[in-house]
Amino acid sequence: EKIINLTYNYVKNTGATSFLNEDVNGETILDHMIRNAMYLADSGGPVKLIDYGPGAAHLGPGREFTYNHIMPDLNGLRYKNYEKVSRLCELAGKPRPYLMERARDLKEMLKKQLWDPGMKWFTYEDDKGNKDARYTVQMFYLLNSDVIDKEIKEGLLSHLDDREFLSDYGIHSMSKKDSAYDQVDIGNGGGGTCTLVPPEISERLYKEGDPKVADEIMGRILWWGRRLPYFGESQFANEIDYGQDTTLQADIGSAAVAQSILFGMFGISADFNGNISI
Repeated sequence: EKIINLTYNYVKNTGATSFLNEDVNGETILDHMIRNAMYLADSGGPVKLIDYGPGAAHLGPGREFTYNHIMPDLNGLRYKNYEKVSRLCELAGKPRPYLMERARDLKEMLKKQLWDPGMKWFTYEDDKGNKDARYTVQMFYLLNSDVIDKEIKEGLLSHLDDREFLSDYGIHSMSKKDSAYDQVDIGNGGGGTCTLVPPEISERLYKEGDPKVADEIMGRILWWGRRLPYFGESQFANEIDYGQDTTLQADIGSAAVAQSILFGMFGISADFNGNISI
């Protein structure tokens, strides 16, 4: 996903479509993009939801709770991969219509197999076919993607409130009602979240035309700028504090905040023709 996004945005913002024909280790950049879009997928068969195995959880190590195997957020993100690589193929003059066909089939499969209308949330499925739900903030990354329809979007947003994901000082990485909620595990278990998450979710909401919810999130993290010399890797949501025990510490979170303001709140966007709109 990250490799595809970087390449897609580079080509869009520079207009350098010839970059897609450059050779890297015997393959063109475009070939690498197609391979990344098809990662773990059976190219010779119908679209299936990918089983990412037992170690693909968003939870910290040693937890008694699980969230792995057929995960809705990782499978849902594949839609954007297909969509963006399909666009790159068209720009390179080598269209691959099967990519968007797979994207549409993926959307149908995701809702049919994992969406629970009663819970208004996606379940995940283990290697034995058992289903359970983990209310992780990662699901909100599917906002601003055609992989979800109006019903799913409204269902997901119904959880984005003070009862579950919001507190005075930010977003929780796990719903406060989830049995796996762990105050100590800030980045994944609930006490807060990775610094990148609140502004990235806000950006998606601005682009979706939901500024009220986006403003609500941005307003709750204003203390970062007032109180912190730099934005570390994780921040608390229910008190003013940062993840002091977190091993990863980087200031890249500040870039996500700028991104949310510029491209979400201000709505600055560039297209492949070199036009910039606000």
